[in-house]
Amino acid sequence: MATATIVGAGFMGSAMAWPLIDNGFEVNLVGSVLDDDIIKACLESGKHPKLKRTLPKGITPVYWKDCDEAIRSADLIVCGVSSPGIDWAATELGKRIQAHQLVVGITKGLRIEDGEITLFPDLLRRAFPADLQETIFPAAIGGPCIAGELAAKRPTCVILSSHDSATAEKIAGMLRTPYYNISTSKDLLGLEIGVALKNAYCLGVGMAYGMHTADEAEMNIHNTAAAVFAQGTHEIAKILAITNTTVGFASGLPGAGDLFVTTAGGRTMKLGRLLGEGVAYQEALKILSEITLESVQIVTEMSKILPVWEREGKITKESLPLMRTLIAAVVEEQPVVFHYEHFFKDVI
Repeated sequence: MATATIVGAGFMGSAMAWPLIDNGFEVNLVGSVLDDDIIKACLESGKHPKLKRTLPKGITPVYWKDCDEAIRSADLIVCGVSSPGIDWAATELGKRIQAHQLVVGITKGLRIEDGEITLFPDLLRRAFPADLQETIFPAAIGGPCIAGELAAKRPTCVILSSHDSATAEKIAGMLRTPYYNISTSKDLLGLEIGVALKNAYCLGVGMAYGMHTADEAEMNIHNTAAAVFAQGTHEIAKILAITNTTVGFASGLPGAGDLFVTTAGGRTMKLGRLLGEGVAYQEALKILSEITLESVQIVTEMSKILPVWEREGKITKESLPLMRTLIAAVVEEQPVVFHYEHFFKDVI
């Protein structure tokens, strides 16, 4: 029987166990160094404390201190840590990776290094021993997928990609089920850009809702939020065009699709609402101190590459006005101001 090991026992990493079990895998759910309480609860009750769901038969919860055999014996490794933990995960997997293994990541984000975009699958790969970097090409999954819904087997559509097409197809076959629909793409860069940016632009939608104050007719602020949502997908398309990747992803699963489910609630929307309400950035961080904020990471990284693209003539100082609002709020800690007059002006 094939074995899969999930590294990271949070919401999304743990939810990946359900399609793996349904495809006949024995699954090791390995908690990171921060997941001991989750693993303890799983071992004691058989129920995942965050997903609030009984673990299927065939899942073995494993503490990080006992991870070596679980990782080294796996046919498939799923990297399910959050974006702040990606360097840690890369280092630890690099110590244990074996030549026969396949690796797929579900962590959404990217990094700017020396004016260039670096993808999380590449961060993982470059931590592998030199001889394995030419044979193991980590894949990535992107698209609208709420962890609890995947564990509930709600129909879900995502895209999987890798620098190696054969690897992508093989991993997709391991994970695909009647409810977990996976298509593959050769455009790993475009996929990862789209799913990373949706976290940033979700922050903008949250800001719009945070600006809402009830009036005598109890009107909401959906018009504003919809305009911000649409501008977000518009800017994702612009950035995909700048990077010579698949512009259609902006209106598909990695862009509009993933942005839609992210705006349904959660940590990014909470931060956006607080900033939209006028709460100072540092105060908002204190309020959300126990929450991982991938949106902050991606906005910070984008603040590094916009000046590079300006110098290269790919954009002007008026381009990407919504991203500039996000950067002003998060990086420069300024009050939220949407420049609606500049929305939808960039021609792709």
